[in-house]
Amino acid sequence: MLDLGCGLGNLAVAAAMKGCRVTALDARPTAIADPARRAADEELRITAREADLRTMELKDQLDCVVAIGLLMFFPREVVQAGLARIRDLVRSRGLTAVNVLIEGPPFMEVFRPVRLLPISRKRAA
Repeated sequence: MLDLGCGLGNLAVAAAMKGCRVTALDARPTAIADPARRAADEELRITAREADLRTMELKDQLDCVVAIGLLMFFPREVVQAGLARIRDLVRSRGLTAVNVLIEGPPFMEVFRPVRLLPISRKRAA
């Protein structure tokens, strides 16, 4: 299994605990540190390494490729090339799981700080 944009590696660790051999990739070294540590501590079959969707080099085809919450951070052209690359990485009858926000506010706006109104402290009579 390939976990693209693995983040903290929760999916990679869960799959490895079920017996999968997992490659966990993320562009941030801080992201891959935890799944690498957990793999070593728990003797899981996880290879965690730093890689970017645009430049990643993988030669073997895989049974499963997962990209959850990754593609929405890239421009359209990069996403289209990434999806083509994902398609080529999956074996015939393999599985691909891709999650992308395509409607509504841009993804990062969801996390924009919100100014909350003060709560009234009136007491009930």
